[in-house]
Amino acid sequence: MSYQEYRDRVLEEIRSSIWRISDEKIEGLAEMILAAEHIFCDGKGRSGLVTKGFAMRLAQMGFSAYDPQGVTTPAIQKGDLLIVASGSGETPNLVEHSKKAAEVGAKTVLITTEPDSAIGVICSECFVFQAQSKGEKPTSSKQLSIQPMGTLFEQSLEIFFDILVLVLMKKKSISNEEMYALHNNLE
Repeated sequence: MSYQEYRDRVLEEIRSSIWRISDEKIEGLAEMILAAEHIFCDGKGRSGLVTKGFAMRLAQMGFSAYDPQGVTTPAIQKGDLLIVASGSGETPNLVEHSKKAAEVGAKTVLITTEPDSAIGVICSECFVFQAQSKGEKPTSSKQLSIQPMGTLFEQSLEIFFDILVLVLMKKKSISNEEMYALHNNLE
């Protein structure tokens, strides 16, 4: 394949992965974020890097958003929201974090390829991407990808969060300039 053929295929895979998510579900997640006291954005590996980026954007919009692994992260409590990104929905410490959130009465949102996973059965809301997780063999019910491992899931996660940021910016009537004013100036 040429560069252009790879590009076209990858962009089509991302579109196909997230196109089934409805406006109503996105609006519902935006409302959960707006109502939350604190938002914890959790994931491991490349998905974890994407969730950290989303937490940063939330903070730049004025939300109290955290990476659960941060040294200044507060305890999760009732009224808080845990957003978990896990292709398999079975990552051991993400399962434990989800159980802890449920135990204290916080809401959990899972973004995954496997809604019937360990996290999927205890979460408050589940968003399912049509992609394969990193160790999974493609099946006819999953979006096949030419990309390795969980790449399609991770790319779709980034686009999903960026679209959610736009929805939240509109709901909060916040501009790019206002967000930039909250950008880290100690870089």
